[in-house]
Amino acid sequence: MQALNVQVKEAFRRALAAAFPSVDHAPIITVSKFGDFQCNSAMALFKQKSKEELGVQSPKEAGEKIAAQLKDESLFSNVQASPQGFVTVDISGAWLCKDLKEILKQKGHLQVPQAEKKLRVMVDFSSPNVAKEMHVGHLRSTIIGESICRILAFHGHEVQRINHIGDWGTQFGMLIEYLHSQFPDYKANMPDISDLNAFYKKAKAAFDADEDFKTRSREMVVKLQ
Repeated sequence: MQALNVQVKEAFRRALAAAFPSVDHAPIITVSKFGDFQCNSAMALFKQKSKEELGVQSPKEAGEKIAAQLKDESLFSNVQASPQGFVTVDISGAWLCKDLKEILKQKGHLQVPQAEKKLRVMVDFSSPNVAKEMHVGHLRSTIIGESICRILAFHGHEVQRINHIGDWGTQFGMLIEYLHSQFPDYKANMPDISDLNAFYKKAKAAFDADEDFKTRSREMVVKLQ
């Protein structure tokens, strides 16, 4: 089923077409202070077209012609045309009850249309580098990624969540080799590496600048394997 605002606009489109068959005009719909929705098309039409084309003498008459075409719409319970030509409507309580019953029949699917073509979708999110300390960016990515997955699944797609934790290869060899080179007695006197990011940056700088250190780091990865 279409969204409420879409149905309201469609109802006004039909009313405009019936009231002024020779005029092609998209309805101008806003939320109203004096009802649920308001159509401002009468005033706009009166400025664009002549009285002869419209068959009315004022915006008020144009609004009344539009309102008259809405009287039988089950979507609305109250239709009024103001002296300025604005047409205000209230949504019918009976229509809302009927619509809510349809929603309940769908067991919480909220009338969201299912995808015509079901896809298998892979969403890669979070994916932290396990050699570094996690930060708020990983939390943000996780929330956004999971939200995308739920939306896609709600539309009927098959969703596969991918959380690539990062290769444990070179960076771990680099960290261990840096620990060995800078703190050879680490077993007896364990250094403070609570700031893992700072430790990682120092190890990475050594890896990029020192070819011998780079070789030893890669050899350490082989030992880990």
